[in-house]
Amino acid sequence: MPKKEVPITYRKSFIAKYILSDDRVKKVYEILKNKLMSINGMKSRISWFYDAFNVGRINFAKLSVRGKYVSLYLNLDPNNYPQNIYHQEDVSDRRRYKDTKFKMHVKSDRTLKYAFRLIDEEIALFKLKTSKIPNENYYLNIESESELVKRGLIQIEDKYEPKEEKYTYDPTEFVEVDNYYKDDKKDDYKYKKVPIFVDGSKVFVKERRSFEAKLIQSSSKVQEYYSILKNTLLSYIKVKSRISWKYDAYSIGKIKLAKMQIRGKYLVLYLNLMPEKYNLRKLKLENVSNYSLFKETPLMLRIKNDERLELGIELIKDLKKRFLLDEGFIKEKQIYSYEYQTKESLREKGLIKTYAKYGDYSSKFEADLVAEIQSKKKNNFAVYREEKRYVLSIDDNNNFVESYETVKIPVEGERDIVYLDVVNKLYEDNEVVSVKTLKEKGLLKEDVKFYKLIYRGGVYDKKLHFVLQSISPIAEKILKESKSTFEILVEE
Repeated sequence: MPKKEVPITYRKSFIAKYILSDDRVKKVYEILKNKLMSINGMKSRISWFYDAFNVGRINFAKLSVRGKYVSLYLNLDPNNYPQNIYHQEDVSDRRRYKDTKFKMHVKSDRTLKYAFRLIDEEIALFKLKTSKIPNENYYLNIESESELVKRGLIQIEDKYEPKEEKYTYDPTEFVEVDNYYKDDKKDDYKYKKVPIFVDGSKVFVKERRSFEAKLIQSSSKVQEYYSILKNTLLSYIKVKSRISWKYDAYSIGKIKLAKMQIRGKYLVLYLNLMPEKYNLRKLKLENVSNYSLFKETPLMLRIKNDERLELGIELIKDLKKRFLLDEGFIKEKQIYSYEYQTKESLREKGLIKTYAKYGDYSSKFEADLVAEIQSKKKNNFAVYREEKRYVLSIDDNNNFVESYETVKIPVEGERDIVYLDVVNKLYEDNEVVSVKTLKEKGLLKEDVKFYKLIYRGGVYDKKLHFVLQSISPIAEKILKESKSTFEILVEE
């Protein structure tokens, strides 16, 4: 059988994130849930993504765990509250949170007090009744990630599913980030994206496509819609079009009238109209005024079919009335259609740019490493960012995928990384390396209670005993080769 393809990705459920979180996060979640459950008729339903709270048909709130804090989503208008106090986000553009678009992070006593205040305001808004706040215990003990995988609370995906594409491709051509393979059962080629990862989950190299590149690679239907809308906008006197990297913008003088973008398979139209004057839900429009890029064109419409195209034309007529635009004598009927071009061709023209995930390379070594990884066309594999000097073989990586496990500690406190080559310089043979001794040697701060051992290169020729909470697979391999020993403990 062929080996498993790597890298891998992890999809953690809400319950998994909660179990793996520290005690502070669990306490905040417990307090907020008890507060919400004090509302008469309130019901809680835990899904893969969040804990949702509903009273009848009212989507009252949602709770999710995001790293070291709890995210609270409320059925309130974020624009009615001061940003400098609540630091809220408007997430109405995400379908999952459309009814609970007020998002705030709860990570301290102060933000918890603000959360209580907002919940009380929403209770008053919907004229709900409350009773005494319960004191239910929702604490769940910490478990390893491998255990959560077995229980189905974490899903492991070792590759991206191939996607059918209508265009043809030359299999002899190789693109840095994209691999192509032939399906033996069919004559055509399937397009498959295989990202290169660091830290086990993040893309090392990514591409940015310009608006023009997206338009060239879009379907004929998208290009047809784009031509009709562009001709409609340019039919007004003195309206000019300017294509930038991100969109096609239309203006008259200093007034921004409209913008067009391609997002996925759809054409998106942004107009300088007031969203509050339209029934957004009925017309399936969106308010994107909270994005600085579209602050001047806040009304967004996705053009998915002919019916949506007609609505776009009607909205452009509203634009004409608002800014008193004059129609020209000659109507534009230009067709903006483009022949499909490969990514390699667009990259040569500068219409697609390749970026490092962590910014520009700080050394020639990093640039060489990226080139080395990209040269392995069929065997892309995960590499820790701190361990770039040591390249895993495919066998090592498959073993790593099978045995991957992260240990977290159920205590509050700072966490840090310790490098193996630094330990080599400061310790003598047969010494014990622990949180206590690392603090004594000045390698960890006093408030640190957790450290992970990492190999980043350099010399390690000592024989030591490590007491730690987590170790990278490469560091573990180095210790075994040097006959050093280690034990993973949760230190109190």
